Amino acid sequence: MRINRTGEGRFSIKLTPPQAAVIEECLTLAAGSGGSDEMSQFNLGEAAYVVAATASTMRESRNSDLSKELALSMQQLHGVYASLACAATEFVSDEDFHQRTGWYRENVIGLAREISRAMRSLVADEA
Repeated sequence: MRINRTGEGRFSIKLTPPQAAVIEECLTLAAGSGGSDEMSQFNLGEAAYVVAATASTMRESRNSDLSKELALSMQQLHGVYASLACAATEFVSDEDFHQRTGWYRENVIGLAREISRAMRSLVADEA
């Protein structure tokens, strides 16, 4: 996975439709029922309206037939990473996790790890 800085505080990340779908699900899960601002702030460090906007971006990307390059703010990118990490801890069993997200927990953890590594690489390349 590669993340590029696009200017104006935005980053581009290329996601497949299934990746966008699981991120949307994890954002929804981490924001809590009803998209409460308090749960959203606690789990993701951002307001519910930012989470909803990011989830909407993921929904649009998920409905595409091709991988899409998305432009996200640092706040949104952090929310994506945090939602994956948060979702991975929400369920006691791997089976429950898989039933909710359609993905295996280790694959979601791997996606979060790849986002983290890509950001570390970007920062190291710019240093």
